[in-house]
Amino acid sequence: MMTELSELDERLQIESFFQNDGQLTLYAVLVSKEAHCPSCGNCSSHRHSTYERVWMDVPDGGRPVTVHLKLQKWFCRNQLCAQGIFTERLGWLPPNKRKSRRLEEQIRELAFSMSAMQTERVCRHLGIRISHDTVLRIVYQTKLSLINSPFCRNR
Repeated sequence: MMTELSELDERLQIESFFQNDGQLTLYAVLVSKEAHCPSCGNCSSHRHSTYERVWMDVPDGGRPVTVHLKLQKWFCRNQLCAQGIFTERLGWLPPNKRKSRRLEEQIRELAFSMSAMQTERVCRHLGIRISHDTVLRIVYQTKLSLINSPFCRNR
């Protein structure tokens, strides 16, 4: 599990981990010297503060995995940018989400092959804590390509 997390981002360092009640809890920090503003793209090396994000990742041997990740907030030094302070963006962990992209992808694959209730039961068995409502939310947020759809007519 530890090596899988380090594959997500080379700046990710695991500080400690605990196993209790059939769950794996990791405490990690993202070590970076600079970040790019999501609004203007300006690179900043002026740290503002730190904050913690708690998210779920793919299960490890049927055990749910929760990660407490310490991230940086940065000052945007571009005078024309209205952002001011921004948080680091991670390609593998979308903003304001509590599940990694790879966990959501696993759930999405299950959800498109069975009902939401069945997906909830299978996920529980695999060590993924999720409700059928969240499964439906993931399905509704999925962008589908009409080109590959069986309902799309060739013109």
